Amino acid sequence: MKEKFFEQVIRLRIPIIVLFIIVALAGAVGRQEVSVNYDMNDYLPPESLSTVSLDKMHEEFTGDKGVGEVTWIDDQNPMDMPLSMLDTETVEEYYKDKTALYTITIKEEDINDTVPRISVFLVLPGTLYVTDRQKNKI
Repeated sequence: MKEKFFEQVIRLRIPIIVLFIIVALAGAVGRQEVSVNYDMNDYLPPESLSTVSLDKMHEEFTGDKGVGEVTWIDDQNPMDMPLSMLDTETVEEYYKDKTALYTITIKEEDINDTVPRISVFLVLPGTLYVTDRQKNKI
């Protein structure tokens, strides 16, 4: 039985090689059409606590007239990449004391009004670090 199979493979080697090349080329072309969604939040159910919390926070911060942008480490890097493989400076910017941080960009003209408003959303009091564009603490 095995010998018969091997004989057929040897006899049909050219069509098998041609078929392999065609399938490999189709895979290479098709690969260009595949996209990867690294945002794990898209895979969570809408009623999950994580999704509800992230939606609420995004709504609160981006709905504020003084907030320009809210970013997480996920916005800078693929979510499936382990922290140990990421740039050390980036990880240190977004993780302190084993706690994930986010960056809120505040419009300079609205800083005095916006900082007190968003500070009520802090999980731990005193964890708001206000810096200028050069990352100097204000």
